[in-house]
Amino acid sequence: MARPIARTMLTLMASVLAVPVCAQSPQSQNASFEAALKQVCPAKNLEFLKPDVLARETDAFVSGLPQDQSKRVRDLAKPGVDACAGSADDSCRTAAVLGSIRYLDLSLSLAQRFCALPMTCRDWFDCSTETAAAQPAAPAPPAAPAPTPAPQEQVSQAPPPPPAPQPQPRPESPPPRQAEAAAPESPPPARQAERPVEPRRELRHREAASEGVEPLPQETPAQARPEPRGAEPDGRAVVERFYGALGRGDGIDAAHYLIPEKRGRGPFSAAAMQRFYGGLRRPLRLEAVRQIGPSTVRARYDFVARDGSRCNGDAIIALRPGPDGPLIESIRALSGC
Repeated sequence: MARPIARTMLTLMASVLAVPVCAQSPQSQNASFEAALKQVCPAKNLEFLKPDVLARETDAFVSGLPQDQSKRVRDLAKPGVDACAGSADDSCRTAAVLGSIRYLDLSLSLAQRFCALPMTCRDWFDCSTETAAAQPAAPAPPAAPAPTPAPQEQVSQAPPPPPAPQPQPRPESPPPRQAEAAAPESPPPARQAERPVEPRRELRHREAASEGVEPLPQETPAQARPEPRGAEPDGRAVVERFYGALGRGDGIDAAHYLIPEKRGRGPFSAAAMQRFYGGLRRPLRLEAVRQIGPSTVRARYDFVARDGSRCNGDAIIALRPGPDGPLIESIRALSGC
């Protein structure tokens, strides 16, 4: 029995803007591009490619198709591509094209093309991902042969020299004087006075107020601990705060965690995020955040859109150093929403 399929949410930042690609029937639910990649070359981790590389090779694949097939892919993707106008990079447009490729059952052919491409370090979010994917496991070193005992040689050993005679004290020389008293041990160095805990609560209250969360409770002297100087939030913390703001439907706060170039027009703008995430039937809920590279984080989340479609989201987030800590540079949805 046919069942309506929820609209695919195709966006640059892991579903900021809802874009319908086409209504799919159960017979046309073909494998996604990510699933095809795992089937053809699971060890390459090609889902970590940068958005511009993914867009370039996908466009080349579509251009190489027969003319009628290429035109159909572009026609199916046009509504989603038009809705991506103003995006900071090609992630949103590529997601719309991948949806059309999946509908036409071309994901496996596209995956075979990607798996055959020679990728370089600049094509990935970070080089550690490429190194882990490209380098085969080093073969185990051969076991060292057991040492064979050297043949015993009949060597005549010289007798040990006789012990040297111990000098006898002369009767006229007085015995050596014993030390009257052992020298007193030097006193232990004076213990340095412990530095008092610096009053950092005021700074943390200001940070909490800027993030729109409850101020932290006052610590008693017994609870207070010195904090490292110059501590900045790591990538995971930035991603957690970003999705936390989206879960509250607060696009203004969420935009603070993006690089300045992405805060303008398009799905990354505060107004677009506030409009979409503030109107969800069930707010976004962050399920897991995992650091997968020096500047790359993977996040899982879920929400129910206004039209009732459910998203089980999975996204790769690339970060870039900023003046006050890392900022989100790009977000690519692996799940299409």
